[in-house]
Amino acid sequence: LKNYIINLDRRVDRMENITREFAAADVAFERVSAFDGLDLSDGIVRTRVPKSKLNSSVVEPVGPSGLYLAPGEIGVIYSHSNIWTRIVNSEKMKGFESSPFDLFCIFEDDVLLAPDFKTKRSVVFAELPTDDPIDLLYMWWHQDRGRFVDQILGPPDNYSLVNSSQHTVDSQFFLGLAAYCVSALAARKLLDRFPIDSPADVWIASQKQHSVVSTRAAFPSDLLVQHDFSYDIS
Repeated sequence: LKNYIINLDRRVDRMENITREFAAADVAFERVSAFDGLDLSDGIVRTRVPKSKLNSSVVEPVGPSGLYLAPGEIGVIYSHSNIWTRIVNSEKMKGFESSPFDLFCIFEDDVLLAPDFKTKRSVVFAELPTDDPIDLLYMWWHQDRGRFVDQILGPPDNYSLVNSSQHTVDSQFFLGLAAYCVSALAARKLLDRFPIDSPADVWIASQKQHSVVSTRAAFPSDLLVQHDFSYDIS
């Protein structure tokens, strides 16, 4: 099982912390440099990023709500899509020999693994469908939506346990990219839907609504991973 950690080059402290945490949990990983959104905006956190600084095939800075994406939101898009591209390219080199049930797990560098993470993740994986592969599994998610999200995705939805599962839920969509697992096929599906015109997690949720990808989430949302809400690819 391949694990990736997204980390800004300037946040050596976070890399040191998460390295110790993953070592204690006996989880191997590959570090991937995060894209620093502040590089697009001369260090200004809330500003419009000129289109001339963006890759138009990846990002459309003005979303359906008419709001501009902030530099940090663009940094998140570039950082996560970079790993999706890496996964797809790696599978191409191997002739796409992996099973559609194989998942690649992506973590932001401020997550906190729950006690006995590996065992709990194995339990959740064992409850995923064996006849129809899931594209994306959220290991952490939240329901703090806000008016902007409701404008794009519609009214809140209920979460329900899947069949006989005790640790996975389904819903119209989930939010949050602090920790999730994605298949190579799903990574290709997402890349084929570019450009992204809203925050990355909201955009993925909209792909779920349009039946582009299928998703499940660990239940409860902190079963595997906790989040300290201080992410800063910005």
